[in-house]
Amino acid sequence: SESASAERSATLHRNAQASAGRGNLIRQSIHLMVHYPQIADKAPDPQGIAALDRPGIPLLLELLQSLREQPCATTGALLERWRQRPDVEHLSKLAALECHIPDATGAAKELAGAIRHLADEGAFVRREQLLSKHARQGLDEAEKAELQALLRARAPDQAPAT
Repeated sequence: SESASAERSATLHRNAQASAGRGNLIRQSIHLMVHYPQIADKAPDPQGIAALDRPGIPLLLELLQSLREQPCATTGALLERWRQRPDVEHLSKLAALECHIPDATGAAKELAGAIRHLADEGAFVRREQLLSKHARQGLDEAEKAELQALLRARAPDQAPAT
């Protein structure tokens, strides 16, 4: 029937929007901060994320820093603050998507998990870059210290070989 077809189409559209809203961790993190800008100060240190060469990383880091330095309470206030910037269109699209996290507490937990995951991935990428450079040409003192710190940070999660 025509109404069943229209209903299926509407359901597919809603599901497509929902999956687009969840997206990857970078987009998900930005989406959460657009809907709950007050959670940025509860996110863990994003150090290491900058090593990731992925779309959205610069925006994610800038948004985190901006909201930590100048908190704002609402999506509207955030969009107004960014209205003269090229990224405002992207933020506006994310603001228009439904957020499936019902409150700031849940959003803060989601954001913290995403930032930790991205930071772990960034640390892995940077560690691999430094190891590769070390094998090719050696490292300067600062890079050696950075690599040592990355290797120490990784040690506790190393599973023993069986």
